[in-house]
Amino acid sequence: MRLRPTILNLTESDFIMNFNEKSKRYCEPFIGGPSQPWMNNVDTTMTTTNIGGSIFPVTRNETEYSSSYVCSPYNALITYSQDELIKIKNRPLRVCLSLLLKTIGGSLKAGKINQIVCINNFLLSTNPYPHWQGSGAQEHLKQCLILFPEHAVMYRSLNHHTNDALIQHLKTLGFIMAPSRQVYIFDAALCDYMKRNNTQNDRRALAKSNYHVVTHEEITHEDYLVIVKLYNQLYLEKYSQHNPQFSEKLIRHWHENKLLTMIGLRDNTGVLQGIVGLFESDAVITAPLVGYNTALPSQNALYRMLIYLILNYSDTEKRCLNLSSGASEFKLLRGGQPFIEYSAVYIQHLPRFRQAMWRGVHWLLNSLFVPIVKRYQL
Repeated sequence: MRLRPTILNLTESDFIMNFNEKSKRYCEPFIGGPSQPWMNNVDTTMTTTNIGGSIFPVTRNETEYSSSYVCSPYNALITYSQDELIKIKNRPLRVCLSLLLKTIGGSLKAGKINQIVCINNFLLSTNPYPHWQGSGAQEHLKQCLILFPEHAVMYRSLNHHTNDALIQHLKTLGFIMAPSRQVYIFDAALCDYMKRNNTQNDRRALAKSNYHVVTHEEITHEDYLVIVKLYNQLYLEKYSQHNPQFSEKLIRHWHENKLLTMIGLRDNTGVLQGIVGLFESDAVITAPLVGYNTALPSQNALYRMLIYLILNYSDTEKRCLNLSSGASEFKLLRGGQPFIEYSAVYIQHLPRFRQAMWRGVHWLLNSLFVPIVKRYQL
C-alpha cells in the first residue's frame, strides 16, 4: 500500500519558507506563557530566532531539574539514564553505572548544567533541521553570548549522516560534541529498507488486518484525547515518564495547523487504535508521536503496522527518516542504520569550573557511554 504524498514538486526555497512558517506556528502556544499547559512535564521559556534566513525555536532554562530531557540536560544525563539502565543485561555493569549516575548528579547541579540556551529545540525527542549548514551561526553565537552570558549554548539532535556539514562548522566555532544516544536512520542511499523481509512482512500484516488506515484529514476532534492516551500508553507507561507529555490541546494545535502529519489505524468499530505523527523538514522526517493500544494482544501487530506506515511515507516522499532511539533490534531488522547523536555545546565563555564540568561530561560520554551504547545497541 502506498500513501499519497502530501508535499509535491516543491522547490528548495518553498521548503525553507515552509520550515520557517512551521517554526513560527509551532512556537505560538509556548511564547509569552508557561510551557506546562502544552507539555505537562516541560518547564522552559521559548522564543524564535533568525539564523541565516532560517527561523528556529530557542528554549532557555536555568534549573528545572525535574523537567523532561527535551530541555533539561540533567534529566537526559541522570534521571532518564537511570530509567534506561534496565536495558543493560550485564548486572555488575548496571550497578556500577547506577552508582556513577548517583555520584555525579550533585556535581552537575553545582556546575549549573541546566543553565542553557538550546537552538532548534521543538521540545521533541528528535528535532529535525532544514538543509542548513550553519550560515549565520557565528553571528548568532555572538548575540547569544551578549544576551545570555551565563548560559551554555546548545544545538540538539545532530548526527553525521544528516548534519555532518553543520557539525563540522560548529566545531570550527568552538562547540564540543557531547554524545546523547544512538538513533536509527532510514535512507534509501544507505539501505533499500522497503525491500527488507521484515518490512514486507509488516506490509502484508497491514494488508491482512482488519484495521483501516486513517489520513490526516480523517482525524477528528474527537480523536485528540484518544491520541494522547495511545501515546501515553507507549511512551510514558511502557517506557519512561520522562518522555515529553503532550496535552490534548497541543495535539489539536499540531493537527489543525498541520504541524505534524498524522496517520492512524481504526478498527472495524471506528475506534482509533494506533497513531503516528510525523514532523517534516526539507531534509528529514521524524516521528515524535507514536502510540497504540498496548492492552490489545501483540498478535495484532499494531506497532509493526504503524512503523510500516512511517517507512512507507518516508519512502514515498523520498526523504531521509530519523526514527530516533530505542527498539534497536526491531529497527535494524528493517534496515535502520545506527548513528550516534550529538548535542553541540559552546562553553568557552563560562567560568572555569563550569567548563571543567562540561568537559568532564564530554569525556565520560565519549569514553564510556558510546562504547556501551554500541555494545548493547541501546
